[in-house]
Amino acid sequence: MTVDLDAELRAALDEAVADVHPTDTLWRRIEASTELAPVRRIGPPVRPPSRRYLIVAVAAAAAVLAGAVALWQREEAAPLVQTNPRPQPSVVTTPAPTEPTATTVPSVPGPHPAAVSPTPTSPSASEPRPTRAVAMLQDGRMVEADLATGTVLRVLDTRWDVNKPAPTGDIAYWGSVDVDPGGNTVWYTDCCLPANGRLFRGRLDAWPAQAPDFGQFKAVAVSPDSAWVARAEDDITVTAPDGRTVARYHDPQLGGGVRLWWSPDRKLLVYATSPPDPTSGQMVIHVLRWDGRTLQADPGSAPVAGSAIRWDGDRMVVLAVEARSSQTSADGAWTLVVDSTGQAQLLDATGAETPVLPGLKLLAADIIETERGS
Repeated sequence: MTVDLDAELRAALDEAVADVHPTDTLWRRIEASTELAPVRRIGPPVRPPSRRYLIVAVAAAAAVLAGAVALWQREEAAPLVQTNPRPQPSVVTTPAPTEPTATTVPSVPGPHPAAVSPTPTSPSASEPRPTRAVAMLQDGRMVEADLATGTVLRVLDTRWDVNKPAPTGDIAYWGSVDVDPGGNTVWYTDCCLPANGRLFRGRLDAWPAQAPDFGQFKAVAVSPDSAWVARAEDDITVTAPDGRTVARYHDPQLGGGVRLWWSPDRKLLVYATSPPDPTSGQMVIHVLRWDGRTLQADPGSAPVAGSAIRWDGDRMVVLAVEARSSQTSADGAWTLVVDSTGQAQLLDATGAETPVLPGLKLLAADIIETERGS
């Protein structure tokens, strides 16, 4: 191959090899063969790059190098910034909450009540353990008594002794009792002659010699906030404490015995009915809804056999006992039950029982609540 070297390249080459000794035999041979050997061309002649092109290429390379050096210096001087990866959301799987249910224990075979509460559960009970009660005794005395010992603290009124043979003429024995949640006002009924039960009211701080007579009623229940009084005769009526009727509900089954209870949240009024002849059937419990103006049958519940209840929050629990009465504190924490033998049990919020009012034969009783005053 023959390479044509122009004068400039020849000069550069001469300068590069200037230090080679001129007497060097090997160099002289290479130089001689380069000058004299014929070169055969392959392809078009190669034109060496011009000086302008070399100058531009060198300048561009120098600019790139300068830029790289400047960038490196700036990065070295920049502060350290730590970048954390975006946190990924954690997935926590928890079991679905269990809906609270009321444990219903029917006293006799029959339909079970549906859950009686689309309403929020009441706060946990805070009512202190009661120590006193108003008790209706089978011997005809209405008394204030000590729950733990059964000691009669005072006699409030008297009626006929149910254990004695009934004389001819007018007689009456005690029916139901409900102590206002304020702990002072007592609503109570007697039964059954000369009328089919009368409703009375007295105050523990000033018991009247003759209690006011509110007419013929068979059962009474005061709402937990003392705002309403439910009464039962041929109809169930809700009245203000002064006797003004606010609502009325009719049930043909009210001809027999009747019991009444308010739920702790005041949204339910429960009543139990028995046939006119108590030996012909069991009591049946029904649930009404109360909105402050009207009474309506609760669509979420069905009648259930039973004679006593307690409250689990705002849900009704039918007790598996044949009872003469059951009364619950305003917040549902305590329930006083008088069974068919006349013995009393105090149930706490869990349903645990404690015998109370020992030595007394009872017809009915209700605890005296004192935390709210009179």
